[in-house]
Parts: sequence; C-alpha cells; structure tokens
Amino acid sequence: MKFKEVANQIGGEYVFHAQKIKSLGGSNIASNAHEITLVYKSILITLIYDFGITNLAEIECVIKSRKALPEFSVATKNQIKRLFSRDKSPFKVKSSDPLLDSRILKCLVDSNYQTLANETQFEPEIQGSYREDMYRIYTKFYLGFEHKEMSILPSIDFYKMVIDEILRQ
Repeated sequence: MKFKEVANQIGGEYVFHAQKIKSLGGSNIASNAHEITLVYKSILITLIYDFGITNLAEIECVIKSRKALPEFSVATKNQIKRLFSRDKSPFKVKSSDPLLDSRILKCLVDSNYQTLANETQFEPEIQGSYREDMYRIYTKFYLGFEHKEMSILPSIDFYKMVIDEILRQ
C-alpha cells in the first residue's frame, strides 16, 4: 500500500479508516480513508485521502502565531486560460503580499505540484488563513485523476516548504 510506504518513509503515522454509510435508498456505501500524520518543526500535518462518498483529499496544518500573517489562496487555472496565458503556470496565487505570491509559486514548482497539475487533472484548492493566533493551511482536491498516489509526497513537500516560508515571516 502506497500510503503506508510513504508514512514509513517520512517517519509519519498511517491509519486506515473503513466504514459503511447508509444511503437514502437503504444500501451501504463503502468509504475508505487513508490518513497520514507527521510532525514537521513541531507542527502537525494531516493528510486524509477519502475514497468513497466524497472522493477528496484534504490536507491541513495549523501554526501558532501571535503575529498576523498574510493570507493566501491558490486556485488552478482552467485549460482555456492556460492556453492563452503568457504565464504557463497552472496556478493562480493571490495574497496581499506579492513577495509571498512568488514564494508560494516557487513552493508549487519545487514540490512538483506544478508538474503534477500539468500532467494530470490534479487541481488543488489551497488556503492560508489567520484567525485568533492560528495560521491554518488547508488544501483539498478531487481524487478523480490517474496516479493519485503520486500527489502524496509532493503534498508533504509543499507543506514543509510553505511552513518554512510562514515561519520566516
């Protein structure tokens, strides 16, 4: 199993959650979730790949910070915008800090998120938000693309890089 291998490789923990959920019609729907947790610089990173009802991956970490940090968002450009855009990045990064935009974009490239998005239908939505002394980084993406297991290590690498950038602020 790829999830267990990755968890062992990075020194994280792996848990498999299997459950059957009753649908409105009375039949059971299987939901299988693979969860990997790891600690990086005293910050817990959680990845949950839910195959079943939602077919979504969700990744999250929370950083304690008394200093208000700039928020950011990352969206994937649609195929038409990519064709006609001078900027060949599949991602659009928005924040109030242009320097943070470029650093997040560099993390997307260096983590191989950009390569993954260019080669598959990997379309993550990423948010960095600050509330009550907590900076939360949250990612979700649909798992309806081939080789979805290829997103695990890039996701971990992306989070580590963004954590480094946030801690530098």
